[in-house]
Amino acid sequence: MANIVYWVIGGAIVGWLTGRTIGGEPWPGSLRDLVVGAGGAVMTGWFVPSLVGIAALHSDDFSAPALAASLLGAMLLLAIAGVMRRLIRQTVLSLRKSRERL
Repeated sequence: MANIVYWVIGGAIVGWLTGRTIGGEPWPGSLRDLVVGAGGAVMTGWFVPSLVGIAALHSDDFSAPALAASLLGAMLLLAIAGVMRRLIRQTVLSLRKSRERL
């Protein structure tokens, strides 16, 4: 159970650092980065170790491989969310421009 707490804290820290390094937005953007980072860390920390045979979730011991996997998952989910956010912005801007032409 303690591993989940580490995943959430580690994922939130990764989310915050990622938001700062790639020029994240102020308050609402940083909150989004924290939530996406923590969510990615929990999802990856939950599924990946069990796929490769590391009993991390039900173990009371700290699991460094599970923490590493969860942090990588947080980074991956943050990257996917950033790409999706840019694509949505581009689509919205192009729709606005096409409406202005009409």
